[in-house]
Amino acid sequence: MAGGYRKEAAAAAAPASRRRRRRHSSAASEEEVDDDDEEAKEKTARKAKKALAHRRRYLRKKEAALRKEATALVAALPAAGRGAHSSSAAAAAGGIEEELEEGQLLR
Repeated sequence: MAGGYRKEAAAAAAPASRRRRRRHSSAASEEEVDDDDEEAKEKTARKAKKALAHRRRYLRKKEAALRKEATALVAALPAAGRGAHSSSAAAAAGGIEEELEEGQLLR
């Protein structure tokens, strides 16, 4: 997702570079160019703020999914230990690995 942010930032910066070229090649007044640069900066700031908000939402959803998966794994620990000959942590971990290989825990 970080690549998407860079692309947006590059796209937002491109018009400003075109304006710089126009500054040297046209007879636009300095005030117009300054206004254009100010608008470009504001637009870039809005886009960056929007991209950061999107990234935060994405990361919150990802974190929630990981927490849910971790909760399922922790809940499976006692169940995995019951079927083993020993109730040690190693046996419980082995039971979880078997269930993971079978794809039972992630459903």
